[in-house]
Amino acid sequence: MDFISLDDVEATLEELKKQVDRARIDKDSPSLKHDLDIKYQRTQVLYKEGRFKEAETLESQRLLVLVALHGFADKRTIRSMDTLSSLRFNAKEQQGGGDLLDTAIALRIETQGANHPDTLASLASKVAHLQNLGQFPEAVQLGQYVVDMCKGSLARSDPARLRGMSNLASVYASGGDPTKAEELLLEILRIREETLPYDDPDTVRSRVNLSGVYFGQKRWKDAVLLLEPVLSLRRRTMGDSHPMTMSIARQLAYAYSELKGQTDNLTIQLLILNTAKKTYGEDHEQTLDALLGLVPTYIQRRMWKDAIETTEQILEKQKRRLPADDPMIIDLSSHLDTLMREFPNRECKVSDVSNIVYRPLSLDSRQIRIAYITKGSRSDPLEATLLRTSLDALPSYEALSYVWGRDQSVAKLALNGHCINITPSLQGAMMQLRSSTEDRLIWIDAICINQEDPEERSKQVQLMRDIYSNAKRVIVWLGEEAEDTKAGVEFLKALEVHSSPKEHAADVLRAAPSNLTAILNGIRELLLDRSYWNRLWIVQEVMCAKDLVVHCGSLTVGYEILGKVYDIILQAILILVQEQHPATPRYLRIVNQLSGGGGQSSWREPTSTCMPLEELLRAHWSSECSDPKDRIYALLGISSLKNSTHLGLKVDYSKSTSEVYRGATKAIIEETGRLGVLCLVTEAGTHAVTKTYRARQPFLPSWVPDWNVHRRTAISLARTNPLSKISENARAKFEFSSDGTCLDVTGLGISSLEHCGKRFEMVQMRLKDIMTLFLGWRQSIVDYSRPSRRGGPDIWLRKFYSMLNPDKPDTWLVTEADWARWELTSVLPGPVDSALSEREKQFLRTTYQFCVGRRLCYLKDSGPGSLDGYNLGLCPNEATEGDLLCAVLGCPVPIILHPVDEHFLVVGEAYVPDYMSGEAMEGNPPLQIFTLH
Repeated sequence: MDFISLDDVEATLEELKKQVDRARIDKDSPSLKHDLDIKYQRTQVLYKEGRFKEAETLESQRLLVLVALHGFADKRTIRSMDTLSSLRFNAKEQQGGGDLLDTAIALRIETQGANHPDTLASLASKVAHLQNLGQFPEAVQLGQYVVDMCKGSLARSDPARLRGMSNLASVYASGGDPTKAEELLLEILRIREETLPYDDPDTVRSRVNLSGVYFGQKRWKDAVLLLEPVLSLRRRTMGDSHPMTMSIARQLAYAYSELKGQTDNLTIQLLILNTAKKTYGEDHEQTLDALLGLVPTYIQRRMWKDAIETTEQILEKQKRRLPADDPMIIDLSSHLDTLMREFPNRECKVSDVSNIVYRPLSLDSRQIRIAYITKGSRSDPLEATLLRTSLDALPSYEALSYVWGRDQSVAKLALNGHCINITPSLQGAMMQLRSSTEDRLIWIDAICINQEDPEERSKQVQLMRDIYSNAKRVIVWLGEEAEDTKAGVEFLKALEVHSSPKEHAADVLRAAPSNLTAILNGIRELLLDRSYWNRLWIVQEVMCAKDLVVHCGSLTVGYEILGKVYDIILQAILILVQEQHPATPRYLRIVNQLSGGGGQSSWREPTSTCMPLEELLRAHWSSECSDPKDRIYALLGISSLKNSTHLGLKVDYSKSTSEVYRGATKAIIEETGRLGVLCLVTEAGTHAVTKTYRARQPFLPSWVPDWNVHRRTAISLARTNPLSKISENARAKFEFSSDGTCLDVTGLGISSLEHCGKRFEMVQMRLKDIMTLFLGWRQSIVDYSRPSRRGGPDIWLRKFYSMLNPDKPDTWLVTEADWARWELTSVLPGPVDSALSEREKQFLRTTYQFCVGRRLCYLKDSGPGSLDGYNLGLCPNEATEGDLLCAVLGCPVPIILHPVDEHFLVVGEAYVPDYMSGEAMEGNPPLQIFTLH
């Protein structure tokens, strides 16, 4: 490989020397180093704000000073050259940036060697430069060399290695090899998601890079899944008007338009328009372009009046700028005429296939369809006909509760004489349930509701509570039976008919028959290994059923016994404990695995059907549904708000997910008069088991929880403080903006965050990792509370220990000796479980549940519990220095607000022991209004 030498960059070095001489830098000035630091910090700020030319000017000044002080061969000088070349590239100055980059590479090769990580990082930048110059063969050759060298000498997550892979991927994408580009970018994204926080700039950049490849392949859905979390993060961290935020917004808007029917398309177009108005003014070309982009979106959503008014507005503004015969004026006038002519004749129609199979239901009545499954043998094709009836005059029927399934293959069903596609899961259920002697009348959501008609779907979902409660029986379909299912079901059936189920279970465990392992495996598989139990809709279907029977292949068992089997086996084991049976420990380990499995009997209790919607959403946050809107709709019918007429709770599948969540949150606040729902606001998380990442919706106001993200905090602070004086003594005071996007709340700003510690964000409960994180937190307490600064570490450590034990604040569950021993244990190779007592393990597991998703924070505070004007607490991972700890009327715990201009963003709930029982409100302090966006 031929490299750049110092001889190749002699001209650039000579020019820099001349600039240094002309600058007449006073190398003895005492303020020179300070000025360098200030310029560096300012350059970083300008870069983040996208002000590359201003940043370039400052970095040019820094470079000259560094050359004067240290010469060309110093690492600081070379690093400045790298930075300045990058700024010039961003400012579209390819030549100037390229010359400086070549100089940095030549100097690095001379001083550090060709294979040094810093040199490889600079060479990776050279790959991108060659690509921008259109020199693709040279870029591929150098890029492959850099990647090979990095893989041979650098760690998997080394930044230089990842940059080399990223730049090579970009060359492949531009050069027409998207497959190689995607492979590299997927590997980079996996590494960064494993090693960096989800909102780290490098992780975000990896998503953007991969989305670019998907754009080139017209894989719009894949691109949207990557860009939505990026837009959400950039809106939160950079603001709407930042060029990088708007760039992602425009890309996402384009992808939405290509997807057709994407309900968030209007939201993002309005975001772009409002930002353009604020940044450029009402009549600027950027604003008019944003307005023009709205018109096809209005047409796509059949909002004809809005499309006409927007076109008229654009035409009026353009007439003030352009002559009457300008092609744009002519095109706009023609387009407006067409809209006005066709507007009265536009109707919303469902597909022709749906019209053939489904006769329309009366949406103003309680009409439904029920399917007659035609009798037949296992070898006969599936056939069914639809019966239209009313919930007020029903025949005897059953209802099916099942999982649609993720299998992308399709099965066939002859419905009303026409062939339609159904899922393999539904096919298996219908084949098993079909009678050989008579037709069977069953309500099945996938075929009894026209899924292609959003209006009908919305209306029918509102009736599903009544549909399941009126059915003579609800059939739970778990899927086909597994190897040990039969043994488990036979054992369950024996328990059903026995006069003393626990005695029968004890007899079986005591006798230990040859099929005992199969019995226990079968029960475990029924309760834990079926995707049915993770489905959100089953909560309503199970709660409302008069009678429930569970089908697994050809086997059936009562639902009630499934819900009780854990308690029955546990009681049986307790009998064996009293007998000192030798197999008791093994049985206890097995029964512990069954805890929290499917068939929960608590769902069948009468009180379960009138819980607050907020509590239901919290309790079933981890359940799965294919449509995020169903997070609300699947639970609404069994909540205390089931009869509410609030518009925010009207089932409407034509709305975007953001609109549904915002409406539901507004309804919860207005119907309950409380603001506890603010405590459920959380950012994105990674699922502990599946490792999937699900980001917050990009268009949600910050005060609206995103019910579809993976919740990171295992224990809600609001639930541990249900009688907080903040909410006990004062009803919430709030007001929504006219468009429902902003919320004014009344409360008290307690203190601001001075410093935030390391994030506590893990996806596995390994005791060693938990211990290491706590040790890091403890050390940060010691470092931050030196006697000269905060009054000494001892009192701060006591406060820290109390905070980790909120239920027993005056008890040190972990002693100083324990912490010292943990320091030694944590550096040992391998797991630490055997070195810990049960007390320590329990402490670590409990505090993990409390701290995960949060970080230590130090607050400026003059309250009674403060130390030398400061306090200690836990805040969400996304909190930053300068955020505000607030007590809001109607909210059970303090929350963190992030100030932006004249308004605030909700970050999430906080834990500061001195303020968890409403102490901030004592003495009736003056309150203020916080406007939440």
